[in-house]
Amino acid sequence: MNFNTPIEQSLSYRFKHPELLLEALTHSTFANEHPELGADNQRLEFLGDAVVGLIASQLLYLNTPNSDEGELSRRRSQMVRRESLAALARELNLGTMLRIAQSQKDVSNTDGTLADVFEALVAAIFLDGGFTAAKRCILPLLKRAMQQATGINDHKTALQEACHAHGIKKPPKYVVVSTAGPAHARVYVCEVIIAGKVYGQGHGSNKKTAEQACAASARVVLEKEWNK
Repeated sequence: MNFNTPIEQSLSYRFKHPELLLEALTHSTFANEHPELGADNQRLEFLGDAVVGLIASQLLYLNTPNSDEGELSRRRSQMVRRESLAALARELNLGTMLRIAQSQKDVSNTDGTLADVFEALVAAIFLDGGFTAAKRCILPLLKRAMQQATGINDHKTALQEACHAHGIKKPPKYVVVSTAGPAHARVYVCEVIIAGKVYGQGHGSNKKTAEQACAASARVVLEKEWNK
């Protein structure tokens, strides 16, 4: 399949209606100066906000089976916040393709502008090819956003998601195998059991930190197994 624009090439998607892509890349200031050249992307932005939110929600629901409603909402908010979407827009170089008034060029690379154009692009794909097309195009981008939303210190969640992604449905089980030291300086040692096998051990000043250390250790072991 031949792609007419760099965006289409990056997304491996060819628009059946190129005017939708052009609209997604049109800032309101440009449309105000050149009304004869088409509408701005504000209506698409409105629709794209909902589409991105739905895809992010489905991604989190399927990949974090033990997260409650509050945790799902928190992580979705992190995934779809302005800064996160702007980072995805920069990956696609959307700022360089945006039609914007010359006097506003300095705002073409701001987080707000880029997040808006990303949402407009998603809506354009949705209208052009349906939900399946929109999901296929942005799912890889949102998966990276989901991993970042996990947080580098939340090794337990990251381990659980990695297991789920590799077909291990039962969540890791953490067991305290020993405690040592006086009450004011207690040391906990934990092990994590995955699919009936011990994969990591960690220690900390409380059960929570020991489990996090344990999960970090297990992730290293599992990654080596999966990458063989």
